[in-house]
Amino acid sequence: MASKRRNMFHKNKTQETTEKGTIEHDTKLALVNTLYFKESWMYPFSDFLTELRVFHTENGETKMVPMMTNVEYFKYANIPSLGLKAVKLPYKDYNKKLIIMKPYTHDGLPRLEQVLTYDHIRSEILDMMSYSALKVMIPKFSMDNSFSLKGVLKKMGLKKIFDASSADFSATVFGQGLEVTSIQHKVHLEVDENGTIASAATGIGASSRSTMVITDTFIADGPFLFAVCDKKTRGILFMGRYMGPP
Repeated sequence: MASKRRNMFHKNKTQETTEKGTIEHDTKLALVNTLYFKESWMYPFSDFLTELRVFHTENGETKMVPMMTNVEYFKYANIPSLGLKAVKLPYKDYNKKLIIMKPYTHDGLPRLEQVLTYDHIRSEILDMMSYSALKVMIPKFSMDNSFSLKGVLKKMGLKKIFDASSADFSATVFGQGLEVTSIQHKVHLEVDENGTIASAATGIGASSRSTMVITDTFIADGPFLFAVCDKKTRGILFMGRYMGPP
């Protein structure tokens, strides 16, 4: 019963249940940590401007994707030292932003991932951004990903909890003899014209956009990194990559 309640909550919030096979017949304790983010754009993309356009994959192939378009005053940076362009798209909760970082070349993402650090994002990207009359074009996409954190945590030095002979869970009701057999991480993400939830589009700023003189263009027509950032803490809530449609 507890397993069913856990899966129902997780399914309602992330559109998925716990990975099959991770809860075994001898499982005594399951800890599920769910991160749930819902927010709408401060400046929604218009459905009428979304159209199929070419997306260049890392291996040189081209695929068609629904590309959203918006023209607004966005914070933007062109950073030659990192070989990327970045744009900040604000949500209605002004403390939350989506940062999209696109390398200059369509095959440049692996190199960018090797050199990019949190300090780069904070000091060389966010701090160097300035407002620009920008035409932004980004794919409309959704993605699901699931992977095990067991190997990663072991490399970081967290080993004892995976071994029943050394794990100490004596503070739990199950006492000794308990070990962690699996740690699964699952992500569901959607980016569309409204943000991450459905909401009524507004016409705020329509008149100013119609007369705006565009000074820069940001087109995410190749692999890019994205990060949902919190302005108050300057922390990263979510981060990932978009490589193109399946």
